[in-house]
Amino acid sequence: WSALLMVPIALAAIAVIGSIAGLSQSILPQTRAGRIGVWLFAGFVVSAAALAALVAITGGAPWLAALMIPLGVTALGGGIASVIAFTRDHDRGMLVILPLMVALLAVVFLVGEFATPH
Repeated sequence: WSALLMVPIALAAIAVIGSIAGLSQSILPQTRAGRIGVWLFAGFVVSAAALAALVAITGGAPWLAALMIPLGVTALGGGIASVIAFTRDHDRGMLVILPLMVALLAVVFLVGEFATPH
């Protein structure tokens, strides 16, 4: 249920960020890099849902940790594509913000993982 509650919150956040940043009212990305970033974000969401289902089914088997690598790759790839869409292609579609937010979260996770001792 918490994932379902996050969808309207994320859409509201995108609308607020879009109005502050002066983004156009276009929701969909208008450039190739923007579409690639959004598709990588969609791959991230599907992979995360599949991983959560596998964890629930198997009870958290250790081999599931290897499945975090595709999550990180899709998160960072989508973020890089959205940065390219913003800077080089001047894409101002509101959905291009989502991969960027996920990539920033992935970077924070990676920095925390390597900066703190275990």
